[in-house]
Amino acid sequence: MWKLWISEEKILVINAYSILRQGNYVDAEEAFDDILNKNKNNYEALWGKICSHHGIVFVENNDKIYPTFHDIVDINFLEEEGFKRFLSICPEKLKKVYINLAKRIEISIINKF
Repeated sequence: MWKLWISEEKILVINAYSILRQGNYVDAEEAFDDILNKNKNNYEALWGKICSHHGIVFVENNDKIYPTFHDIVDINFLEEEGFKRFLSICPEKLKKVYINLAKRIEISIINKF
């Protein structure tokens, strides 16, 4: 029988994203902060913290992922300090994916204003 091993940190990240998806942005940001206090280089937690901070949740529709906003603000997401830090710790092979997600956020923000 195979055993699936998931680290405690990964479980905490999964739980924090669950809180974010429920729309509890403050609680989610705190959960991500707790993870980052233990491991400042956890890129998944940092992305979650950034999304929580800005009230952003991604939803899937027809096999595409779209950002939704709880409290949209006029920011330059690609230039946001948290996102720049995120890019500095994100694995190279995933940077393009996250840059594309950030661009989708930017487009959505521009379309709202």
